[in-house]
Amino acid sequence: GGGNGLNKDVADVLYSRDAISKRVSALGKEIAEDFKGKRPLIVGILKGCFMFFSDLCKEIDPVPDGCEVHFAKARSYEGNTCESNQSVKLTFLGGEDEGELIR
Repeated sequence: GGGNGLNKDVADVLYSRDAISKRVSALGKEIAEDFKGKRPLIVGILKGCFMFFSDLCKEIDPVPDGCEVHFAKARSYEGNTCESNQSVKLTFLGGEDEGELIR
């Protein structure tokens, strides 16, 4: 029970800050290893990603040569929710890849 002190609307904290930090660090190292010798394009979906995405990108060590970081906005074509069978429009922001990709 009890809130986390930051947001009174949160009833329970499922993962501690330390547990999340350790997992993000491990993910960063996995990405660095998996993309060694490759040129990954790491895409964060705005607006919700920015805190996690920033932490994750800082943990990718060593950074693969040619690694690029981009952002995209996502919007569902049908209503305000996104279910697994709906199409999602991604709009890439800035850079050469600016434009739309449809799933």
